[in-house]
Amino acid sequence: MLLYLGIKVHALDAATGTTRWSFPLGSTTGGFGPVALWAGNGLLLGNTDQGLVALPADGKPRG
Repeated sequence: MLLYLGIKVHALDAATGTTRWSFPLGSTTGGFGPVALWAGNGLLLGNTDQGLVALPADGKPRG
């Protein structure tokens, strides 16, 4: 389960509600966070003031 709060996206364990991982997707300097988030094929995609972000289901960016 994914939840976007403040400037971070959080992956929650659906059974316990505990946070599995979190990742910052927004700016703390007056920018904006994701306008939209999409999940599919094991990725979370979001557009931010810093460009397009793609996170795998484990929350560890690759590149």
